Amino acid sequence: MILAGYRMFSVTYTDEKVLLYSDSIIALKKDKSDINYPAIAYEKKGDFFYAKRAYKLALDNYLQFAYYAKKHNQKQMISNANYNIGIIKRRTENLKEALELYQSNYTFTKQNKDKVSTRTYLNSITAIANVFNDMGEGDSASYYNKLGYKEAIRLKNERFRKHFAINQGISEYHCQKFKIAIDSIIKYIPHYENLNDYDKLSFAYYYIGEAYWKLNKKEIAITYFKKVDTAFEQMQSLFPKLQKAYVRLDEYYICLLYTSPSPRD
Repeated sequence: MILAGYRMFSVTYTDEKVLLYSDSIIALKKDKSDINYPAIAYEKKGDFFYAKRAYKLALDNYLQFAYYAKKHNQKQMISNANYNIGIIKRRTENLKEALELYQSNYTFTKQNKDKVSTRTYLNSITAIANVFNDMGEGDSASYYNKLGYKEAIRLKNERFRKHFAINQGISEYHCQKFKIAIDSIIKYIPHYENLNDYDKLSFAYYYIGEAYWKLNKKEIAITYFKKVDTAFEQMQSLFPKLQKAYVRLDEYYICLLYTSPSPRD
């Protein structure tokens, strides 16, 4: 009963009380672990620290989650842990490690479609496409985008269908198809703006900006790089790759400064 109460409170709260109740579960079960505990408590702590952008602490707890899941051969938990650790690895630009973890996660979800949620399955495909895009491997990312798009249609999941479509636009950018990339991404901007989904928008704005930059339409590109900054102000967080938007802004305005006519005395 005590354990069930701690578990309920650790799920109910979103503030520091999550840590209080999760730590209570860990204290009770660390030396007497079972198929659920303390693994789930470590996962909750990892989620809490990830939401706070304390990635090192999140990773430490996800690794403990993985340890106890493996100890009790809980394959779905192991897969979830791989996915969570992969997110941290991607955030910290350890892309090869992230890809290996995501591929392991996808292997499990693909083999257990009847046991995992639609969201979990489609997320496992999205994760691989995302990291291939981060690596600049547009062809590989495109393979998973197209797979995910077909699966999203089959599973009647419009949210993921749109995600794979906009992600394919990013893959087109990495394949040097800049006009196609712009057209593919820009059509979904209103949808994500209506949702205030600044995470998706930050990527969309950045890659539209980069595509226009490559096409030497720098004034248009700058408007999108500014939008990346607006997204950052809303989230107070930005994937490292997208920080190049600020490099572009600096480059543009420094160039403008030194090429503008000097005022006459």
